[in-house]
Amino acid sequence: MNILYTFNDKFVPQVAAAITSVCENNKNVFEIHFYLMSLNVSQENERKVLTIAPNHGNISKLSRTTAAQPSGLKKNQKSA
Repeated sequence: MNILYTFNDKFVPQVAAAITSVCENNKNVFEIHFYLMSLNVSQENERKVLTIAPNHGNISKLSRTTAAQPSGLKKNQKSA
């Protein structure tokens, strides 16, 4: 099973809860791969999400990718 989550710092609690829920409700699944694509996540929150993996033996791969800011946007400008 492959699952991708995209999130920012505000959605760390929801992603952590979702990962835990998937693992708890799929204990019969041999491999669950979580791919995390994050933007502007603090080091503390990143650590919190990544420490979920050792608590669930059926997570075989947990990787994080930091998305680049869309080109043409200023630092504090929001996309439409």
